[in-house]
Amino acid sequence: MLNRLKVENYTVMPHAEVVFSPGLNVITGETGAGKSLLLDAVGFLLGERRTGFPIRAGAARAVIEAEFDLRQSEAVRRWLAENDFAPELPVLLRREFHENGRTRLFINDTPATLAQSRALGDLLLDMHGQHEVVALFDRARQMEFLDEYSHRPELLQAYREKYADLKALGETSADLRRRLDDSRGGWEVLQRQKQELDELDPRPGEIEAVEAELKRLENAERIFQVCQEICDRLNEAPGSAVENVLHATRRLTDLYPFDESLKAWEAELDNARSVLAEVNRTLLDFSRNTRHDPARVEELRERVMALLGYRKRWATGPEDLCDVAAGLERRLRELAGLEDEVRAIEERIVQGRKELIEAGMVLSRARQESAQALQGQVQERLAAINMPRAHFQVEFAPPQTENPYPDGLDRLEFTLSPDGKLPHQPLRQVASGGEMSRILLALKTALASVDRVESLIFDEIDQGVSGRVAHLVGRQLLELARAHQVIVVTHLPQIACLGDAHLSVRSSGVDGSATVVPLEEEERVRELASLLAATGISEGALLNAREMLDSARAARDNI
Repeated sequence: MLNRLKVENYTVMPHAEVVFSPGLNVITGETGAGKSLLLDAVGFLLGERRTGFPIRAGAARAVIEAEFDLRQSEAVRRWLAENDFAPELPVLLRREFHENGRTRLFINDTPATLAQSRALGDLLLDMHGQHEVVALFDRARQMEFLDEYSHRPELLQAYREKYADLKALGETSADLRRRLDDSRGGWEVLQRQKQELDELDPRPGEIEAVEAELKRLENAERIFQVCQEICDRLNEAPGSAVENVLHATRRLTDLYPFDESLKAWEAELDNARSVLAEVNRTLLDFSRNTRHDPARVEELRERVMALLGYRKRWATGPEDLCDVAAGLERRLRELAGLEDEVRAIEERIVQGRKELIEAGMVLSRARQESAQALQGQVQERLAAINMPRAHFQVEFAPPQTENPYPDGLDRLEFTLSPDGKLPHQPLRQVASGGEMSRILLALKTALASVDRVESLIFDEIDQGVSGRVAHLVGRQLLELARAHQVIVVTHLPQIACLGDAHLSVRSSGVDGSATVVPLEEEERVRELASLLAATGISEGALLNAREMLDSARAARDNI
């Protein structure tokens, strides 16, 4: 619960320290005195967006500080530990505003962010003002009300995670499809290029071999002539090299009687004759294999032109055409893989959509079950605040399975039949300002029955009500305060008299500054009398105020 609120140089308050009590705390004061400023200060602390800058005129800085006693709140202790704040209790929040526009936030004297302050604020207390009455017309806010009442955050979280996953898959699929569409023209070009290279079928070292063969065939006649001349000189013509070596071998034997060591050279001459014979055979074969063949020459020329053409086209050496073919094959495989990836993503999308719908239906059933319970509780509370014939209902549209929403398959509307006979209409069409305040109170008290937040703050929840209805609204607040700390700003004596503690915000006529005064018995009597009296405080108003306080004490004792 909120123990203490302290402000320094805050708007029209130079200094104020307010101690709150368990149960029902009421805040009253003259119009314009600054009753709602205290609640705005709490809003500043908890990261709410507020208009204006709250530094008192002439001051260099403003400070707002609040202390919360949450010894029973395991959720708060866990949050503090998870976010690296000292898990000290009570919890101390402080926000400083400087004249240069800078602000600083602290949680247990450790610097904090607005986001952290808002997250902690959701665990500390629940604030309700007239803006929330207007927000109650919004169907998205109505959905939030129902989800808070349902108290099944894990179902909504599971759905949102699946929705985010499906959205991410859809974005990935769209990106892959864009890439695939952009590459379709390139795919056809690559296929055509690959087909051309497959038909060309280049082989490593082929260009050198083809050019060498072409050169031989183009010079076949000269090659034949040279080979023939060499063969004649080696073996065929009179006085050929082979014949001369054979003659030399025979003559060498005539020298053996004179030197037997010369016999070794006979083998060398025989070897020379064999070498010459081998050369002769090789040249004859070469000559026979290099016959002029016009068809083959044309074929080789076309092959060379094709290989050289692709070399120029790909700006690469002919020996690298095989690498080009391999690169085309690799890129085609990559594009084929892109299609496979798209198909795989689409399969995951189908499965993800199925899981999303299943999670959405589970969430929808839980919401409809909670709606039934909420309708019953709101109905009871409306009857208790003088709307006995009104009939509150939560109407659901059919689950949207074709185009699921980020927060589920449901769209709902809070509807009301003012007398239980007329057709149900959306709240914004049938409820007056006073009725909306009471409906909001009924919803909030129903929500409080399942809420883990210990403190609730209402800023003029009594707007548009008076008389007996105001007394009934006060009784509802009093009942709510038996399980929660309730802080309410009111201008109605029927509600103010029921407070377990009473604070009055008073404005100085000198400099316009405001102070907060805790009221004791006699001071409460005069405060209530001032609320009862249109002009001045009469003896009758004082007597009436005392009777209201006596009646309120009895009411508190009976709840």
